[in-house]
Amino acid sequence: MKTFIHVDVDNLWIYEKEYQINTPPIPPLIYTQAMPLALNSFEEYQISSSLFVIAKDLELPEAKVFFKTAYQNGHEICNHSYSHPANWGSLSSTDRGQEITLAHKKIEKEIGTKCVGFRAPGYYIDDEVLKILSILNYKYDSSLLPGAGTMLMKLFFYLKASIGRKNLEAHDFSFQSHNLFSIQPIHLWSFRWELALTCASRSTAPLFINLV
Repeated sequence: MKTFIHVDVDNLWIYEKEYQINTPPIPPLIYTQAMPLALNSFEEYQISSSLFVIAKDLELPEAKVFFKTAYQNGHEICNHSYSHPANWGSLSSTDRGQEITLAHKKIEKEIGTKCVGFRAPGYYIDDEVLKILSILNYKYDSSLLPGAGTMLMKLFFYLKASIGRKNLEAHDFSFQSHNLFSIQPIHLWSFRWELALTCASRSTAPLFINLV
């Protein structure tokens, strides 16, 4: 059995934008606490992961340092679009192509590697996107999330967003580094799991583990 670990490194602003949740400004702890902690664990078990980057975040010094370090330590850096549009599936082919190409160029410029792997926001993929990836000489796409797991995941995030809005004012935004790992099944039929790496309240990084 082989284990493949790939991480959607989605910063907090992604969820704020998609689920209309406003939070007080906080540092990008995903790059200074959560993900470095994850890579330390990977190093302990000699694991090389694939990290899917939202290229817009490479404007942040913390993100740039993190991804450069990860790449130098043998982790693959992959394209997860430039700005992770919430309406990715309804964008025109031109707009999606722009998102992919901008991210591709940004990652190459800032990290020094040409991406060969892609994952679409919301796991939406079609022939037009695959054509764009082919032109850019990508070797694979990792956007498929088949079966009922997709519906369960969307329901989970919808409920999570609703609860978040109701309890936002009472939420503790202290920057603690405890309770770092919680595991939740999101795909019951193919042994696919999301591991939420949490270093502060409402700061998580989806990590997917596929067992083949």
